Amino acid sequence: MTTKHTPGPLSVSFGTKWPFEILIINESGNAVYQESLPCHSSKDKNFEEALNCLNFKASEREEYAAINHRAVADAYLRAAAPDLLRYLKEARRTLEMWKDVAPAVSLCADIDAAIARATGESE
Repeated sequence: MTTKHTPGPLSVSFGTKWPFEILIINESGNAVYQESLPCHSSKDKNFEEALNCLNFKASEREEYAAINHRAVADAYLRAAAPDLLRYLKEARRTLEMWKDVAPAVSLCADIDAAIARATGESE
């Protein structure tokens, strides 16, 4: 199965009101992905409070803030995915041209597998 992904460039933005969404924005300024911070409180007044769980009990704050920070990091990775895939394909083509010279060509199979997973062709 070959899947079509959202083309880049993509960027990450954050909602300014509760429930403080994480947004992935396309070149036209439209949200192509959004999710609320996994852990937030209706008492939060801004994204920073929500991200760091400042209105949570002190004993829970670190654990839940880590979940939020991971969600933000994942959003940046999702936004970078179209560019990462494009550059990985370019690197694969470059390695193929040097297959008789460079020992790095052994990476080609791993790169092919990663591209197949990213495009849904491995299933």
